[in-house]
Amino acid sequence: MLKKLLSIALCAFSFISQAQPTMNYVSPTVGDTTKIYLPTYQITSTYPTSGNQTWDFSTYGTDPVSFVSVFENPATTAYATSFPTADWAAVIYSGTQPFIYIYGKISTDSSWTLGQRSPAFPSMDFDYIDYEVGYRFPYNLNDINNDISSTTLGEHDTTQEKYVGYGSIKTPYSTYNNVVLIEKKVKSLGVWEISSYKWVTVGNFTTVAEIDYQDSTVVWQENKQTFSAIEEAQWKEKYNLNIYPNPSRGSAQISYDLESNEKVAIELISANGQYIKTLVDENQWAGSHSIPLNTLQLSAGVYFLRVGIGGKQFSDKFVIE
Repeated sequence: MLKKLLSIALCAFSFISQAQPTMNYVSPTVGDTTKIYLPTYQITSTYPTSGNQTWDFSTYGTDPVSFVSVFENPATTAYATSFPTADWAAVIYSGTQPFIYIYGKISTDSSWTLGQRSPAFPSMDFDYIDYEVGYRFPYNLNDINNDISSTTLGEHDTTQEKYVGYGSIKTPYSTYNNVVLIEKKVKSLGVWEISSYKWVTVGNFTTVAEIDYQDSTVVWQENKQTFSAIEEAQWKEKYNLNIYPNPSRGSAQISYDLESNEKVAIELISANGQYIKTLVDENQWAGSHSIPLNTLQLSAGVYFLRVGIGGKQFSDKFVIE
């Protein structure tokens, strides 16, 4: 389970697309959020490769959200001191609680993982001795990425990932165009064996479907992109948006300034993406505004405010102790 979640989290990056999709790395966005579904049913099938394919899984059932992966600033996360050189951190939440922290680095030609920490399963904490390379760029049809990695838990992997096709995919949750199919193989006793297939969106490089070829288990994902870190900072500065105290106990205040009359919508969302309640949904006059938030009825953990002002929307994190 932990390895599958690690693989999932590493695929929420952004890329630039072309007619025949070529993957080129762009830095992950702080706040970018992905819902992860782990259904109990199995899928047994073969998957056509090459270009202009349509893969249809739309008839399979939907399931509740199992986990949510959020890209966060590594310097502000719980295990920042263990990974001082990390450029990115993916935090996977179970309900309102952080389940796994995954840390990595980026460069213009590759992305790789440094290790992970799990408050729920500390025995599964590890660092990579030979860093696990996620992708090398540019990445084109029929390109192969080979990797040999080892961890402080004594695990050793020899893997091969090949870009084998592109087209559209229909999942139980949505239809995605401009996706690529990546075939993963592992080397066992000197023989390469197919391990999994994953379908990856080129627009923001999210794995929307991953099927374990050996046991036919499947993972579905839905991604919601947010502003880039720079855009978010500029947006928050423009409206002087603050949540205080943060972390909070019992109550908090949400304050912001409007330069003109605007439609304002603020919703409280759990860490797994579930709607809790609406705090504001109305047209408001220009000026300073302050909204009280009673947190006494909420469990301790991480939450998000989904804030919409002036036709734009983003999520801001706060913590209840």
